[in-house]
Amino acid sequence: MMLLSALLGPAKAPVATDEDVENAGGVYNIEVPSMSRDATKTAHLVAVAVEGEDRVELEADQRCLVCLCDFEAEETGRKLVKCNHLFHKDCIDQWLTTGRNSCPLCREQGVDEKKSEEDAEDSEATLDDSDVLPRAGAETVDVDTAIAAS
Repeated sequence: MMLLSALLGPAKAPVATDEDVENAGGVYNIEVPSMSRDATKTAHLVAVAVEGEDRVELEADQRCLVCLCDFEAEETGRKLVKCNHLFHKDCIDQWLTTGRNSCPLCREQGVDEKKSEEDAEDSEATLDDSDVLPRAGAETVDVDTAIAAS
């Protein structure tokens, strides 16, 4: 069973913890931009970083690709640090913690995961090639022959 587990990998897709997501940052407030000198060149909405000075102008048709709803003023978004894709904060947080820790758009890792003690123990128990492959000069047995002989 250990060999099968090592070959197939985890039965459940890797997800992030709530703590991993909260520590990831990338939280933005979606706002209506203040009017510029030329009103025809203003963005429909702008996402302003809660921490820092980063601003992201949103296209008129830009939407959250988790819930497929348009962004609206006074909503909160989260921009994934590795790929810079923006989603509603609640939508992407739920995606990362219950679905899969990857960007729904490009499949890049969503947030960095802090290794738990259980994961550390599992990685120590993982089989390496020396546990699976026969040693040089070792006798190999045909599986069909072995089954027929039993």
